[in-house]
Amino acid sequence: MYEFDCCGTKSYDSTSHICCDEISGISGERCCGKQPYHPKEKECCVSEMYDPNTKACCNGTLGTSGQIKCCGNSPYDPLDLQCCGSELFDSSTHKCCEENSGVIGKGCCGKLPYDISAEECCGLEVIDPLQQTCCDGNAGEQEQTECCGNIPYDPKIRGCCGIKFFDPQLQSCCDDISGIIGESCCGQQPYDPTEMKCCVSKVYNPKTKICCNGKILDSESSNMTQCCDDLLSNPETEACCGSEVFNPKIYKCCDGGAGIIGKNCCGKSSYDPSKENCCGSNVYDPTNHVCCAGIVGKLGEMKCCGKASYDPDHKTCCNNQLKEIESKLEVSVSVE
Repeated sequence: MYEFDCCGTKSYDSTSHICCDEISGISGERCCGKQPYHPKEKECCVSEMYDPNTKACCNGTLGTSGQIKCCGNSPYDPLDLQCCGSELFDSSTHKCCEENSGVIGKGCCGKLPYDISAEECCGLEVIDPLQQTCCDGNAGEQEQTECCGNIPYDPKIRGCCGIKFFDPQLQSCCDDISGIIGESCCGQQPYDPTEMKCCVSKVYNPKTKICCNGKILDSESSNMTQCCDDLLSNPETEACCGSEVFNPKIYKCCDGGAGIIGKNCCGKSSYDPSKENCCGSNVYDPTNHVCCAGIVGKLGEMKCCGKASYDPDHKTCCNNQLKEIESKLEVSVSVE
């Protein structure tokens, strides 16, 4: 059964053909404006046919070659641009911060765009790093310039010890790593200075102990209450000289050493000036030794040359320098 209709100035079988504004097409085709087309080969964008492999139709807007995707009503080439919501952007310079609302920025802080050259992302908040401090995702106020753990704080008001706050007017931070806080610190130990004392890095009770040169010594129920280097002495019966404890009735202090009372000091020793002499800091017997500028040498036919002693039969002294004397035999051989 045929049914003929008029298409423009021509008749056509409406059971097997279509009419596209005076232009007839075969069965299976559709109209794109005035042109019939087959949907397996082409698609229609308003009134213009196109190849969907090379172009895209975005709500009535047909793209050029290569623009195969839509961003809202805008066709685009995914090799050149990217889509964020309904906005196009260059992925080499910007990022899509919020897909649904199309928020674009050079950097994203959560869903917020920000200028990575002048701003900073702190958690989900954009801040000015010149005005604010970020503490592990928490933004501080302008005066909160330091972090205590992840909490911003004002160092003019309080201090931070480890990750704990303290009042620097009343407390001290003894160990910044573990956050130990006390009235006073002895090394890393907190202590009460009204009851205890500090010896280098150890706390001790001054009622029972004493600190001598970094060592804590037992002084309970004892008259040993005076330090002599790292030793204890009895100030009523003993005296200290350097690191030596001595009986002040028998000895005296000679430059850090114990010398006998009634004798002269020579360095850390003492000597009898009627029998001995002092050379620098050394005691010597003048009957068999000689002192040369603080250096003791053997006495014989010895003389001094600067700080050294020498035998004038074998050496000569010239400008405080010793030289060997050439033998007469060596001189005669050299002359011949």
